[in-house]
Amino acid sequence: MTGKPKSAGHSGVHPEVLRRKSYPAMSWVCTLFFGILGCAVAGLTTRTSGGPLAGSATAFIAVTVARRILGSRIILGDRVTVVNPLITYRMPYRAIREVSTNRSGTLTLMGADGEPVYASAFGGSLLDSFVGSTDRAVERINAARRAGTSRRTEPGATVKNHGMTHAWTADVFLALAIACAVAAVVIGV
Repeated sequence: MTGKPKSAGHSGVHPEVLRRKSYPAMSWVCTLFFGILGCAVAGLTTRTSGGPLAGSATAFIAVTVARRILGSRIILGDRVTVVNPLITYRMPYRAIREVSTNRSGTLTLMGADGEPVYASAFGGSLLDSFVGSTDRAVERINAARRAGTSRRTEPGATVKNHGMTHAWTADVFLALAIACAVAAVVIGV
């Protein structure tokens, strides 16, 4: 689990990013391996056979999926931000009733509204039962909650909001995959 403070945001709070230590390295390894593989396979395409482009599309989809999953993280700042593969949740500290792990070992933030928010960055795993990164993340979030409730927050901040997760690298590779798939169909697989 990393917890590197970033530069101060607009509120002066230095955000702390929580994620498993292996995620950034695995993300770049997958990006480089499947990105290079996809480009190399695309070079085998001929005017009469688009089959290699279908292979390139598959490699680029692998990058998209890896970047989305391995980009999961929790950001502690003036609020808790849970970045999951598709949806990002922003919860003021006052909107969190409890932080714990569920039966499968996934870090869960229970909202004041009774709705859970599951953190993909700390999904249950057999290895984590020995390493304990999820338990350390729960401790860090609870410490930030204690400190965050004493900080000045927006009035009535008890509701979480959510939106689509932005993952620019994943989206670029998704566009490449779509372009390769369309080209493979046009040329003929």
